[in-house]
Amino acid sequence: MEGLKERARSGALWMALAVAASAVVQILRIVVLARYFLGPTEFGLVALAIAVTYVLAAIADLGTSSSLLHRQDATREELSSVFWFNVLLGIVFCGLLMATAPALAAGLGEPGVAPLLRALAVCFVIDGIATPLIVLLRRDLEFRRASLAEAISVLMGTAITLVCAILGAGLWALIAGIVGQTLVRAVLLVHWAWPRFALTLRLDATDLKGFLGFGAYQVAERLVSRIGDRIGQLLLDPLAGSVQLGLYSVASNLATMPMLQILPIIGQTTTPVLSMTQSDTQRMSRGYFLASEVLMTIMAPLFLGLLVIAPALVPLMLGEKWIETTPIFQVLCLQVMLYSFFFFSGALIIAKGRGALGLAWRAGFTLALIGPAYVGARYGKALGLSIGVAAVTALAIVPYYLLVLRRLLGPCLPALAVAVGAPLAMGAVMAGAVAVLGAMLGDWRPVAALAVQIPTGMLIYAGLLLLFRPSIAGELLQVVPFAKIAGLWASFRHAQAQ
Repeated sequence: MEGLKERARSGALWMALAVAASAVVQILRIVVLARYFLGPTEFGLVALAIAVTYVLAAIADLGTSSSLLHRQDATREELSSVFWFNVLLGIVFCGLLMATAPALAAGLGEPGVAPLLRALAVCFVIDGIATPLIVLLRRDLEFRRASLAEAISVLMGTAITLVCAILGAGLWALIAGIVGQTLVRAVLLVHWAWPRFALTLRLDATDLKGFLGFGAYQVAERLVSRIGDRIGQLLLDPLAGSVQLGLYSVASNLATMPMLQILPIIGQTTTPVLSMTQSDTQRMSRGYFLASEVLMTIMAPLFLGLLVIAPALVPLMLGEKWIETTPIFQVLCLQVMLYSFFFFSGALIIAKGRGALGLAWRAGFTLALIGPAYVGARYGKALGLSIGVAAVTALAIVPYYLLVLRRLLGPCLPALAVAVGAPLAMGAVMAGAVAVLGAMLGDWRPVAALAVQIPTGMLIYAGLLLLFRPSIAGELLQVVPFAKIAGLWASFRHAQAQ
């Protein structure tokens, strides 16, 4: 167990270094585009195109990539067949999307989305190459190269987007950045992963049987899950228009960006570790709740803090023309914080091989979203949609425990209460203190007030964590390479002295 924990912590370190850079770069991309180049309509159209491709991508590999994590003993021949099968599927889905783009755009009520869909279709081919390779790297806990590929591709994609925006490409700057980012990621993964796994030119149907059998549930679950993730974008445009979708899209990007960057730090290191402990339920349970509490310990103060400072932060970042996104962003902070807890359901299901249970859970959650999301979007536009989705996400914790956790790990309510309740309680105290401080600094300029509020909130939460959950504080501190940092600093001072 200790060996796995050390490898997971090392992986988390590499993930942390990579995603810290990625998060900053992607947030800057949104801020620059929103302030200087694009408006809500352009963001809305691109968001709609991305929502369609995101949902279709759920079935683009028929679940074989997820099966790679579960099949720890796969042979080189089987891995080769899975790789080339993914490439073939990518070509097929690219052709299908290009052919059906006009019909899909017409069905969504936005004919202008058709050329965007056709441009994004090429990503299916590129991801068909990249996805199996990055999954294999993570399966073997080779997080350094996987993380570097992600970070470098984000940086290059952002550079392409900004250059195209400066040249006047409009919304096509976003499309060019997405395609460029996907291509750079694939090139790096081929360069680093191909020699490691020594894949051959082989595509044999008999090699795929074990992967497709397990993957069938995984692909269905992923499809349902992604429909739930994008239900807002798919409903909001026909019900409220592309401007409201653009406002929601920008607020959603800002709110989900920290989640999308933080979850891989823990989630992508946890999934293969849980898979390696699949035969020991007690050991798996300890790992699951440790990872869950560490995750919520990061998410709770981050999103509750963002919720409190949003009235000053959003106009400062995006400009006054985007001020309508502030309440949407605040509600999404709550929703994203709670939704992040469900992230590990996929890791448990993959580790346990319980695809049918995962599908049932995701289907139920998505069906529960449709009604509140529709009513919210129809009568409350983007803000109403956000409220509806957040309410369902909060209420879903109870059935998640009863229907998923109890079945996979046995009775574990006390562990769940600690993993979720302790970080939320400490985060609420911190957020309340930051809100009071903000009221006291009401006459200050926004930048100055935020410069006081943010570090104060961090110090308050750190103190609470050390006081009430020192073991979790220790887990977080072990991810940070203080010894290496101290050594580098000592070397730097020594060089200066000479």
